[in-house]
Amino acid sequence: GMKLCPRIGEAAARARVRRAKSLEAAKRCQSEAEAEARAAARAEAAAAIAAHRKRAARRAASEKRARRCAMRQEEELHSLAAMRREEQRCMGLRYAKSANRRVESERIRREDLTRKVLASLHAEQAARREAELRKGQELQQRCQDADFAHCKALVESRRRRTYAFRFFFEGGRPLAEVGSS
Repeated sequence: GMKLCPRIGEAAARARVRRAKSLEAAKRCQSEAEAEARAAARAEAAAAIAAHRKRAARRAASEKRARRCAMRQEEELHSLAAMRREEQRCMGLRYAKSANRRVESERIRREDLTRKVLASLHAEQAARREAELRKGQELQQRCQDADFAHCKALVESRRRRTYAFRFFFEGGRPLAEVGSS
């Protein structure tokens, strides 16, 4: 082999060592940069996942609040409907009681009226009986006394009515003129 100059050989060896060290340092820097990039990508992905999870959690919480609010509104509507039904039931009861009072009042009024009419009817019947008794006694007395001056002949009174009717309703002419025309 060929012999190298101790100085050149040593310098080349040192240069090789420096190059190797620099290559190692470059590889280390590159691998560190790649590791940092991977870590940054992982951190970025983790941040994106965390943001996505946070948005999903907010959305879920919002939906939960909306469901609770809807349930509360539905409960309020149910309670309002129940209150309306109860109010209508109470109003119906009051109306029914009022109607019953009016019916009862009308029944009592009619019963009082019936009692009054019946009471006056008895008194009226008694008065009529007394009047008829008096009239009967009076007629009986007239028959016994043969007093018939107050009686008029039925035939006579009918003739006069017919004449008056013809006179007033057939032109106002006396009967003789009506018959001749």
